This record gives sequence, structure tokens and C-alpha cells, in this order.
Amino acid sequence: MLLDMMLYRAASAPLSPTGIVLFVTLGISSFWDLVSRRIPNVLLFFALISLFVIASFSGFYELLRLLFGALFGMVLMLPAYLCRSMGAGDVKLVGLVGAAVGALHVPSILLSTILIGGLLSSVFLLSKNTTVKESGVPYAIAISGGVLQHFIFLS
Repeated sequence: MLLDMMLYRAASAPLSPTGIVLFVTLGISSFWDLVSRRIPNVLLFFALISLFVIASFSGFYELLRLLFGALFGMVLMLPAYLCRSMGAGDVKLVGLVGAAVGALHVPSILLSTILIGGLLSSVFLLSKNTTVKESGVPYAIAISGGVLQHFIFLS
């Protein structure tokens, strides 16, 4: 019963407090990643604290769901980080997404993220800018696109 409660969580509506925190964080992360190729830890820390405060109003099981979603998202992205194909900020951002939407929705968001990331990588490889090729792809944009696609097709 507890495992069912930890796994199931309807994805937050975009205009709920959780959705607002998620989309503001994704927007700032995408911009920051595009400009500097890193995602600030301070931004992710305050977003996670905000999600914890919002979840604390719903009780202990909501906090467990949030924690389980965050860990599930980070564990799924850990192999990409260990292969050095993704930065630690991107892994933490996916953990934040998992905390906001719940563990049940993380796999479909990651599938969308991978597809959008491949498309984004193709665009950057075809560009004439050599510094973009050398510094990598701002994957926070792909993560944001995966979450946005999930919310669009979920509703």
C-alpha cells in the first residue's frame, strides 16, 4: 500500500504551486544552461526547498512521494552522468522534475527528453558555430521540452 502511494501521483497541473515552481525553474535553468553551459546549484536547491514546503502542506506521504520521485529521476540519469554524456546539473534537474511530477511520470518525460535532446543535438551539430560543438548541448532545454510535451499530451 505504501509503495502504491509513493509511486502514484498525478502530474501537477501547470498552474498549481508545484507546476509554477517547476516551470519557472525549468525556464531559468534552460536560459542559464544556454548562456553558460551550467545549471546553478542554488537555483535547484531553492526550487527543491519550495517543493518540500508545498508538499509538507499535504502531509507525510506527499513528502515521501516527492523524495521517491526525486531519487527515481536521479537514479535513471546516473548512467548518463557516469558515462560523461550528461552533466551533474542536468541529473539534478531531472531529480527536481521527478520530485515535482512523481516517479510514475518520470520514464515518459525522459523518453520525450531523449527524443528532443537528439533533435537538439542534430541542430547544434549542423550549425557552423564550432564553440557550440566543443562545449556540448544545453540539455536543460531538452529536459524542459520533455516536461512541456508531457504536460501538453497529458491534458
